[in-house]
Amino acid sequence: MKSYATKSTHSNVKIFRCTNGADPVPMVPLWPFSHAPVDKPEFRLDSSSGVNFESHKLLSGVGYVKNLRSDSWGHLNRAAIANLNRPVRMKFHNRHQVTFSQRWSDKIASAIITLLKDAGYGALVTGQGIIVAGLTYYDLLARAMEKVAKSSQKLAEQTKGLLGHMLVFAGKVAKDVTDLSYKFIKWVFEVTVARLYRAVRQAIA
Repeated sequence: MKSYATKSTHSNVKIFRCTNGADPVPMVPLWPFSHAPVDKPEFRLDSSSGVNFESHKLLSGVGYVKNLRSDSWGHLNRAAIANLNRPVRMKFHNRHQVTFSQRWSDKIASAIITLLKDAGYGALVTGQGIIVAGLTYYDLLARAMEKVAKSSQKLAEQTKGLLGHMLVFAGKVAKDVTDLSYKFIKWVFEVTVARLYRAVRQAIA
């Protein structure tokens, strides 16, 4: 989780993260897990976006060897640092703006954090005191979001907007979301994570 990545960042001075923009492999694991270094720029070899399985390969036409044109860090572009502390509240009617990309993966993570903080579930954001036998983190998250949706109409709409964006990100049709139950919310997380890992498996095949 982020605490481990943060510890690694501070204990190892020279950790660099260098990627192709459309490589799906750096998109996993999904929040709340984080890569080191934390809060430091990511170097980009190209300006691509979205997902391109060939971007992960070394020797493909859009791979790492082709895009590495210099042996100097100073010649590489820096990707914007994803600020997970920036509040993001998603509206259901804006869900069609979503693309399957690192940018939207980061925005969805920010929206999850914002929803939990708005509802007073700070412990789930920090990862403190959330170990429960037999339950995954996403089980706990789905249970919390069900309670959040029931607590007020405003938070229910915020939850609906988040789930709608996640469904589009996962490649699902989201005409409407009326079920804000634990079972449905957990399923949305499952299909979202599944699409990410399918992309990764195709990239490393």
